[in-house]
Amino acid sequence: MGSSEASGRRLLSAECAERAIAERTGEVDGVVRSSFSRHLTPAFPQGLAALAVGGFGRRELFPHSDVDVLVLTREGIRASAVREPVGRFLQELWDAGLRLSHSVHTIEECCQIYEHNVELSVSLLDRRTLIGDAQLLEQMETALAAFFRIHGRAVARRLAALTRLRHAKFNNSIFHLEPNIKETPGALRDLQSIRWLSRLLAADSPSDLDGAWRFLAPLRVFLHAGTTMFCRSRCRMPSPANPPK
Repeated sequence: MGSSEASGRRLLSAECAERAIAERTGEVDGVVRSSFSRHLTPAFPQGLAALAVGGFGRRELFPHSDVDVLVLTREGIRASAVREPVGRFLQELWDAGLRLSHSVHTIEECCQIYEHNVELSVSLLDRRTLIGDAQLLEQMETALAAFFRIHGRAVARRLAALTRLRHAKFNNSIFHLEPNIKETPGALRDLQSIRWLSRLLAADSPSDLDGAWRFLAPLRVFLHAGTTMFCRSRCRMPSPANPPK
């Protein structure tokens, strides 16, 4: 067996994939905390915090996943005051090679439903504290608990509508010659959506989702490991008739 084939078999092991995901998440946690401490803590000992959201918040960073970071700011802090230090913070993350997706919001902004950006509300379901003002973070948790209690069903309706649109892009079918491991019906995004909807509707999540994750996650790790950072096909399974070069 060749070394590349042996490496591929290891990547397709659920245990190895989960270890790779956990290790990358831990490494990125450290990079974000270090940059925040260097560029933001000195300027704002209080009033700012950083949270991991989305896949980063779930501790599900695949080799080339976007790193979703929310910079939380206290009401009353002028945007002009944070622009330069936040810029330095983000630049260091880019320079570290992270594929960064970031946003800067107040608690009030996080607790609103945006008709054309329901993804913000959904990403906050997977929030995870990284570093920053503990009091601000506690206020955020209290406010978001109330927000989802009141507006959970409205967010769920919008999430369901987005899911239907995504399924339509794939002709509402699970049968594809080159399925997208993340977005195709029945793939990882649907697995996440089931969990999100269960939380939004205070319903029990199906008990057998871990098996689906352990089947799909190694496939995505394998695809990421064989592509470059900005390759558009890094979630698409190649057809046997069109193998990767």
